[in-house]
Amino acid sequence: MAERIKPSADKQKKQNALWEGIRGVVERYTRRQLIAIVVLNLLFASGVVAGVWYYLGQRKKATQVQLNTEDPYAKNIRRLEQENLPKDPLKQAIYYSQIAQNYETLKLYDKAIEYYKKAQAPIDEYNLHDELAFYSAIAGVYVAKKDPREAKAFYQKELDRLAGYKQRHPDDPGAAEVIKEIQGKMSIL
Repeated sequence: MAERIKPSADKQKKQNALWEGIRGVVERYTRRQLIAIVVLNLLFASGVVAGVWYYLGQRKKATQVQLNTEDPYAKNIRRLEQENLPKDPLKQAIYYSQIAQNYETLKLYDKAIEYYKKAQAPIDEYNLHDELAFYSAIAGVYVAKKDPREAKAFYQKELDRLAGYKQRHPDDPGAAEVIKEIQGKMSIL
């Protein structure tokens, strides 16, 4: 059996002094007063917990996007969000990108990025990169947010996509022009 380690004399003195201090405080009060103190402390603690719970609940509501009901872009977002999601992956991408474009116009950049990424997801999943991609659009939103590091990362994804496209379609002169345009945008970041 393990031998119990005895605390040092210094540590023992500190513990004894602490207990004596506590005992001295407790002995000043009657039993009824001590119960009242404990109850008040519990009420205070529960009030703090309730306050934090309320704050977090209100904070969550406040971070949700509040759209102006009269704004045409907000109306368009609500209309699109009420529509059924198309089954075709390319149409899904276009659907999400339309919502993203409206959020971007309203300068709600985090929501725009969220929907552009949703638009990019079916493109990636079904390998539709020759048809459409939203990396450059996402990069543009990061530029508007003044986040050049993320903007460069998405511009680089678009350059990589276009390099692959150019190899598969060497006769398409448009890819080289778009690559130069994106490289120019990256150089000023």
